[in-house]
Amino acid sequence: MNRIIKCFILAIVLGGCVAKPDTPFAPQADIVPRPVDYVELRGFHTIRDDVGICADPGMEDVSDLIAADLSSFLGKNVIVERNICAGTILVRKCDSFSEIGTEGYKLNITEKFIEIIAADPAGIYFGYQTLKQMMPSSVYSGKVVEGEVKIPCARISDYPKYSWRGMHLDVSRHFMSVDEVKQFIDAMAMHKFNLLHWHLTDSQGWRIEIKKYPNLTAQGGFRTDRRDLEWSYHDVKLKGTSGASEPYYGGYYTQEEIKDVVAYAKIRGVSILPEIDMPGHSLAALMLNPDLACEGFDVNNNEFYLDNFCPGKEEVFSFLEDVLGEVIALFPYEYFHIGGDEVKKDLWAKCPDCQKRIADENLADVNELQSYFVNRIEKFVNAKGKKMIGWDEILDGKLSETATVMAWRGASKGKEAVELGHPVVMAPYDEVYFDYLQTTSRFEPKAIGGYNKLRDVYNWDPMPSMLTKEQKELILGAQGQLWTEHMVNYEHVEYMAFPRAIALAERLWSQPYKNNLYFFSDFEKRMASHYSRLTSAGINFRFQGKELPIARLFGNDLSNGKISITLGRHLLINDRIQIAIAPRRKNSSEIRLKNIRLEDASGNVVEKISYNSKVGKFNLLNFYTFSNFSSAEELIFVADLESESDGNVEFDIIARIF
Repeated sequence: MNRIIKCFILAIVLGGCVAKPDTPFAPQADIVPRPVDYVELRGFHTIRDDVGICADPGMEDVSDLIAADLSSFLGKNVIVERNICAGTILVRKCDSFSEIGTEGYKLNITEKFIEIIAADPAGIYFGYQTLKQMMPSSVYSGKVVEGEVKIPCARISDYPKYSWRGMHLDVSRHFMSVDEVKQFIDAMAMHKFNLLHWHLTDSQGWRIEIKKYPNLTAQGGFRTDRRDLEWSYHDVKLKGTSGASEPYYGGYYTQEEIKDVVAYAKIRGVSILPEIDMPGHSLAALMLNPDLACEGFDVNNNEFYLDNFCPGKEEVFSFLEDVLGEVIALFPYEYFHIGGDEVKKDLWAKCPDCQKRIADENLADVNELQSYFVNRIEKFVNAKGKKMIGWDEILDGKLSETATVMAWRGASKGKEAVELGHPVVMAPYDEVYFDYLQTTSRFEPKAIGGYNKLRDVYNWDPMPSMLTKEQKELILGAQGQLWTEHMVNYEHVEYMAFPRAIALAERLWSQPYKNNLYFFSDFEKRMASHYSRLTSAGINFRFQGKELPIARLFGNDLSNGKISITLGRHLLINDRIQIAIAPRRKNSSEIRLKNIRLEDASGNVVEKISYNSKVGKFNLLNFYTFSNFSSAEELIFVADLESESDGNVEFDIIARIF
């Protein structure tokens, strides 16, 4: 069928039946983020045994991805056919719905067939995420579901509010494997984020292979393991450097692995923004190449924030251009992030090379020296076909008109940037830094400080106030930040990200109700169902239920070298529980736990936590989520002590359920 005719027919079928909800709590099938337009129809679509996908030209790859996912939980091989076919799921390319853009979609669910219509594969994939949320939550488990898969009939038209809907992931402070990064991308796509800001280098680790400088990863990707100690920005001992000792900890991505992750993200509608931090936060590179630092830099006694490249040396720019040339070639996304934040300029003020550069370039001071550095790097980035973006400190001095600003120090920095005519991504720490604590509870794991609660994230408006219409158009969107100083593994990253990232996803995707209003109570209601999807998907989110005291431990309770607490049916009723431990008093000695598990009455292990834990002066991985057990009258929470306690112990244990 001619595509113009086909799109015209679809417009008749879908366009005339959609009514935007005027009041909150209109039927939405508990979809998160909330769709723009949702019309509930009678009946259900039951996925048949002969289910297949009929894909339009240009939609084959995303259809193959959808078919593979369907096959995983249906237990049958779902076939993708091209053009006219008998498939009951129709994946249609249609450019005529201009109001939904390239990432929007229309979804038509009838008793006989399902249509997903979009102009771009990203819209198809986001439409499928909505469709999947309308299925039983068990489809997220990766296992074959029991019984029929029924989907309520509906007509949906949906599109994003902002074009930049991002999450930032710092893999320098603590390395995340390729599989873990892919898991994070899956969770992002599930909630219609479209950009992963991948923070690949910082003072504590260099995570991307540079073929011209192999020591950046061979040494810079590994450091002395001190994960069980409180975080320190100063105590960085890279492999093979002075004071370093085994065991080493870390990792890096080869260029082939980078290409694999980029391709994995792209088919799921997610672009990847790489960040190579400069001129500050560069100790990992400088420890291995001290000739790139200023005079006075001491690799063995480096103060925080004095980890800067020297902009007075030409070899610095040669090095960085070599690095950026290799990195930029790996990432097709239109932007490249240069960092640019937290540059303490004390050494620049004293360095003869820097002072000569200031004089030669007729610069006013060290702030303009940073602008010189940023503008020179931007020219190289632009020459490689990319746009430059940096943290809002790049506003200091004189910034080129073409740079984009990521505003992290508050809405005022976003306003300052758009008033100067710069495109802006909002990333303020007070609202969307997810390394901040989620609650005031003492049972939260150690964090960098501050509080960003779920309700506050949801109620935050990414659009700064008092902007003109033209200035508002420069606000591209926003993103949440995950700085991982205190997140030593991926389970902790998920715990800090979710569900707060989901609240942000809704504010970036969903349109408001009338009068520009959003309703947290409506979000909470839909999330009650969504938590089951997260559990089934194995996402280690922070439970939002009440904290129920279940035990208090003293020194004599640990005399047999373990913790053992019986959990009754009232705690296990929803087949999922989150347990947390915290000291009752500040001077309590620490305890280190291993082999953390649930056992049945016969001592059989029902479910086991993959990491060890430390509780005391600071809490390290002191939360344990169990969700793979079946209904039971009682189970036993058990954890072994790594070493004997000195008896000066007083801890409380709580359970979160919902």
